Amino acid sequence: MLVRTGREKRDPARPQSHALIMTNVLDRIVASTRQAIERRRAELPLAELERRLAEAPAVRSFRAALERGPGVGIIAEIKK
Repeated sequence: MLVRTGREKRDPARPQSHALIMTNVLDRIVASTRQAIERRRAELPLAELERRLAEAPAVRSFRAALERGPGVGIIAEIKK
């Protein structure tokens, strides 16, 4: 296992810097996310999303739930 301390000398035979590699990784993440957003927009047009939002039940107040009287409370998040 190689452990880097940050004190190693740079190898001139390896011209790519860490910043350049990170930029490439971030660029790929951004490109992938943009493609995913476009796919989702094609699957669910804005008009349909707005219709669903209008028909959705009202949201409950997070603050009111926290300020409710003493006792046990649960805050949960459900993800698909």
